[in-house]
This record gives sequence, structure tokens and C-alpha cells, in this order.
Amino acid sequence: MTIMRRLGKTALLGAAGLTALPLGAAVNIDNNGSSIAFGTSFGGEPPLSQVLLDVGNSDYGGDVTFKLVNGVTPETESWYGAGAKNIIIQEIAKYANKNAFGWYQLGNPSNNMEIFSGAQGVGATKEVSTSNHFGFYLDPKGDSAKRMFTEHLLNAGDYYQVAIYQVFLPQNGVQSSNAASGYNGLTATNDYILGWEDLRLHSRWSDQDYQDMVVKATIVPVPLPAALPLFLTGLAGLGMIGRFKHRH
Repeated sequence: MTIMRRLGKTALLGAAGLTALPLGAAVNIDNNGSSIAFGTSFGGEPPLSQVLLDVGNSDYGGDVTFKLVNGVTPETESWYGAGAKNIIIQEIAKYANKNAFGWYQLGNPSNNMEIFSGAQGVGATKEVSTSNHFGFYLDPKGDSAKRMFTEHLLNAGDYYQVAIYQVFLPQNGVQSSNAASGYNGLTATNDYILGWEDLRLHSRWSDQDYQDMVVKATIVPVPLPAALPLFLTGLAGLGMIGRFKHRH
């Protein structure tokens, strides 16, 4: 398990009127033994790890763990939910103004919807409703014939065209710097960072930097039916009655 750490700012910030970070706070990047291999950008742009460090500090207060969850067993390449809140974090590809991002239905990729057309830039946000079981796609240069999916087996060559990191946050005062010890004290969130490589892997043009388009997707859970909480409460009541009768 590989973890890269960057310490948060110290408690001295409190003297300047800024919010102090907990002692031991860190941004951790755990590549989790994934088979995904990261290359160096041909253009010398910052690597995906730097993007994650910046997001960890700006969005999560400098105390967060990003865990790579695809290219491993078991892996996460699709989601069960009612939709997703999406924000473009980074776009530094040559064709950033043409790359299109969207969602598709699992088992039926022809049922899909575009979220970002390519005209939107860093900071663009959009919340969408989806089918209950879905994945995401990228159309390089807006070309659906070259579509890339979060499910790698749908891609040409079965290649991993996206690196998917799940966000873990500390709980009960346990800081994310403890992530090396089996994620004790950390809480998995519904936030995922998707770093795309927009050129087919192992082609002469692909640098495998996975930061051509970086999207933060927050998965919206499927809501419980309105009557379900009352139903569960009723079951609990029946259990209490059963125990009362048993005792008497």
C-alpha cells in the first residue's frame, strides 16, 4: 500500500485568526496496490497526485485520504444511487474544450446522458439524476465513437482510462494520518475523484497522466420509500411486544 503524505498547516495559524488543523492532519494518497500505472505528462503539467493534494487541502481541510478503488480486487467502477453532483476540478488536455463527460446505465450503455459538453471549464458544476445503477464516460474530443467508460472491460483493449479515488474522512478524533493501519477510524464517503486519460492507453500519444479531465462526483443515495421508516418502526414495536409476552 503506497501512501503519500503532506502535512497540514500547523496550529500556529490560529494566532493569525485562521482555522487551525488538527495535530497529525494530512492529505494521504493510497494507490492501494492498483494495477494502474501512472506516467509523466508530456507537457510537464502537475501530476494527478498534486491535484489530489490541492483538493485535499481546499475541499477537505487538509485531513483526508484518497484511496484508489479500481485496478484492484474487488474494485469500484460503477455506482448504485439516484444521481450525482459533479464538479470539474481540472482540465489541462489539449482538447479540453471538446472532451465530453456523462453517465450511462449499467448493462445498457446506449442509455446515457451528457453532463459536461466540453464548453464548461474548471469549477463548472451540475447535478443529474441517473438510472439506479450507473457508470461515467468520457468522449475524447467529443467523439462518442471513441467513448471511454469507468468500466474498463467496455474500453478498447480493456484498458483503465480513468483512475477512481474514493474519499475517506476521519471520525472520532482519529486523523487520516492513521490510514496506513487498515483505515481504522476513517469513514468512507460518497465522494469520488475521477482522473481521466483522454488518449487510448499504450498508444504512442498517451502519457498515462490521468489528469486530462478530473471530476469530483458525489453519489446521491437512492432515497428510502417514505413509508419504510414507519414500517421499520412498526417491526421494532412488534419485537418489543414479543419480548414482553415472552417475559410474562
